[in-house]
Amino acid sequence: MIHAFHEIHFAHLTVSEFLKEDQKALEAVVSFQILEDHMKDFLKNENVLSEQERILEYVLYPAFVRWLREIQNTFKPYIVH
Repeated sequence: MIHAFHEIHFAHLTVSEFLKEDQKALEAVVSFQILEDHMKDFLKNENVLSEQERILEYVLYPAFVRWLREIQNTFKPYIVH
């Protein structure tokens, strides 16, 4: 999971360069920062498994699902079917 967040972060750096003119897409990309903040909270509790489980289930996963839907809807025009 940590590796996936790392890869998404660096992909956003690349994508942001190509989307300079699309403010809505840039906002969707930047909104990933919220997930990174939640991940920091998750990692701070590395010695408290119950707290990590709570953060994962009730904070990180729901935030990721919202972000993913936003990204998918925002980038739909850029995807060739």
